[in-house]
Amino acid sequence: MKKFLALVLVGVLTVGTAVMAADSPSASAVASNNSSSSSSNSALEQVAKEDGMSVEEELNNALVDADAGIDKADAISAGVPQGTIINGSKTAFSIRLKRATKAQVNNGKNIAVKGKKLRRVLILKNKPAGNVVFNVYLPQGAAGVVAYQYVNGQAFQVTTAQISDNKISVAVTTDAPIYLYK
Repeated sequence: MKKFLALVLVGVLTVGTAVMAADSPSASAVASNNSSSSSSNSALEQVAKEDGMSVEEELNNALVDADAGIDKADAISAGVPQGTIINGSKTAFSIRLKRATKAQVNNGKNIAVKGKKLRRVLILKNKPAGNVVFNVYLPQGAAGVVAYQYVNGQAFQVTTAQISDNKISVAVTTDAPIYLYK
């Protein structure tokens, strides 16, 4: 029996199998695939430009470079690995960011927060209606961070909770800019 199995195995290994290769695409097919890819890249570049972000920042929903007029602004990303809470219900909604304008930064500088310096302005691109709680990742650390919103000429402190060494939870009810101080 062992000899029979050995002979069958040798036969299988020595018998060639036909290999079929797919036709190569023509140069025009490759060029058309590349042009659709570049048009989607240009659309992403346009969206990033409108938000005042680089393409990489837009893809990662993170702000790395300083907002207009903030020296040494903290890098930041707003996201929701666990889900955004809207009106008390956990959702899969993702908060998207935009870069702050110089006027928005100047409003933040006018809010006097004793012993704190303006570190970042969050502009929410797509805040849903109602009470929203979302996480903000601060690679430089979240200890001592306070948040304010400037609404109708008045500054209001925003409810925050430190949930880890580098992450805070922010609760907002309006889409006004959120100013982070540290």
